[in-house]
Amino acid sequence: MSYRKYLKEIEVRIAKNREKGAAELYKDALDITNKWLKNEEKEEENFFIILSHLLKAQPSMAPITNMVNTLLLALDKGWKEVKNTVTLLQEKQRMALEKIKINAVNKLEAINKFATVSYSSTVIEILKEISKNRKITLILPECIPGRHGIRLVNSLNSNG
Repeated sequence: MSYRKYLKEIEVRIAKNREKGAAELYKDALDITNKWLKNEEKEEENFFIILSHLLKAQPSMAPITNMVNTLLLALDKGWKEVKNTVTLLQEKQRMALEKIKINAVNKLEAINKFATVSYSSTVIEILKEISKNRKITLILPECIPGRHGIRLVNSLNSNG
């Protein structure tokens, strides 16, 4: 059964992950799906199993639910449409982050002090982009029990 290794990857990268935010988990879901499509024989039953495990992995994450629904609709038109849809979703996801960064930098140009209480890869990307051109001050609580503030600072420090 060519889908089992992908179920394990879903479990490790998505279901058990308590470090990543929704944008990162969505990207992982797209990457796993794309890998299955590229490397395995296309069998609807296996595809349904993978998609159902993605839904169960993070049931409250709307981007993953929307992705699954979109792929199921694409399947009605064939595997080529599913592959094209995954590629399109990956490109939209990448472009959305770029657009968010550009809009945030423009809207926040007069602000040099920021506060947040959660860990977000999108917020990290925005803060990195803003801090390229000016010095900023961050106000971050430790955020126990998840230590989101500390994780965010560590991510900013390790990435530039």
